[in-house]
Amino acid sequence: MLAAVRAQAKDQKLVLTTTVTESGVEMIDGSRARVLVYADQSSTRTAGKKPETTYAAAMFTVDMVRGSGATWQISGIDTFGQGS
Repeated sequence: MLAAVRAQAKDQKLVLTTTVTESGVEMIDGSRARVLVYADQSSTRTAGKKPETTYAAAMFTVDMVRGSGATWQISGIDTFGQGS
C-alpha cells in the first residue's frame, strides 16, 4: 500500500494508519537485530466530498542497531519489494 500512498498522497490528501498486530525477533546478533512485523493498514482519501478508506495487510522486517544503553534504533525497513 505504501507505493500507492506515496504516489497519491498530496493530491488526494491521504492519511495512512498502520497498526502492528504481531511481531517477532527473526535474528539477534550482538548489537544488531531483525524483527518481522505483521500489520493492518488503512488509507483514507480525504480530498473528496465523502472520505474513502482502503484496507490492506502488511508484512515487513525492521533492522535495528543498539545505541547507547538499552536503546534500539531503526537502521532499515524491508517491505520485500512492495511499496518501493
